[in-house]
Amino acid sequence: MKKFQFRLDRVMEYKKKVEEEKKKELFTARENLRLAIENLKKLMKERKDIMDTLKNFQRDDIKINHVLLYLNYLYALNEKIKLKKIEVSQKEREVAEKEKELIEARKEVKVLENLREKRYQDYLQEVKRKEQFMEDEFAKFTYLRREYGG
Repeated sequence: MKKFQFRLDRVMEYKKKVEEEKKKELFTARENLRLAIENLKKLMKERKDIMDTLKNFQRDDIKINHVLLYLNYLYALNEKIKLKKIEVSQKEREVAEKEKELIEARKEVKVLENLREKRYQDYLQEVKRKEQFMEDEFAKFTYLRREYGG
C-alpha cells in the first residue's frame, strides 16, 4: 500500500509559518510596550524629582526666574507624560490584538493537526483492513488447496 500522504501538508506548513510570524510580532509588540512603560516611568520619576526640587525652593531663598523655569519644564514634562500614557495605551491594545492573532493562528494549525491525525488513523485502519483481507484470502486459498488437493 502507498505511503500516507496528507493533502493539506503544504497548507499546514504555511499556517505554521504564519503562527511563527505572529509569535515574532507579539514579541516585538510586547517589547515596544515594555520600552514605552519604561520611558513613562522615567518621565514620572523626573517629574517627581522636579516637584521635590520645587518644594526645596520654598525653603531656600531662590529667584522667581528659577522657579518659573522649573514650572515651565514641569508643564512640558506633564505634556510628555500625557502623550506617553496615550502611547502606552496604544501599545497595550496592539499587544492584545497580536495575542488574538496568535491565538487564531494557533487554532488554525491545531485544526489542521487534528485533521491530519484523524486522516492518519483512518489510513492505519485501512491498512489494517487490507492486511486482514489479504490474510483471509491467503487462509482461504490455503484451505481450498488442502481441501481440493491443489
